[in-house]
This record gives sequence, C-alpha cells and structure tokens, in this order.
Amino acid sequence: MAALWKAGGLFGEFNVNSTEFSPKDVYIMKFFDTTRAMPNDCGLADPMNKGFCQIRGKYRMTFPEFNMYAPYAQMFDKCGSQWPDYKRAAGC
Repeated sequence: MAALWKAGGLFGEFNVNSTEFSPKDVYIMKFFDTTRAMPNDCGLADPMNKGFCQIRGKYRMTFPEFNMYAPYAQMFDKCGSQWPDYKRAAGC
C-alpha cells in the first residue's frame, strides 16, 4: 500500500522508502479522511468505530494510532519494532 501511495504522489517531495513500511505504518499515516460521514451500517455494526468501517467479523479490529502521523523525509527507514505490539523508540 505504501508503494502505491508513493507512486500516486501522496508523500510529495519527501524521499520515502516504502519497502520499509509495515502494515501498522500504513494505517497510522495521516492520509485518511476521518471527517466524512460513515454509512449507517458501520455505526450499527460497531458503534465504537472511529474513521474506519467494520461491518462483519467474529473479532473486532483495532488500529492503535490510526491516522496520526503526517509524512516526513526518510519516514520509518530506521525504526525497528518487535512483535507482538510493534512499538518503536521515541522519535521514530
């Protein structure tokens, strides 16, 4: 997904190595429109839902830090993280 965004120009003039992005890096990027109205089915299926829509599923998806970080140069190039929570050092 990050490679697609890079090809589409979402990172602007920033030099970003999209192969360094993890799935979490993709959903924490500040590219999502959280001001738009969600379909009624989203609210009925998951009232706690903020900015994304989960209609079905046995388990509830959570996305910590969803849509929080604006892009910057060399983003996530040297930010290691470890399973299971994928936390990074401060400033990464």
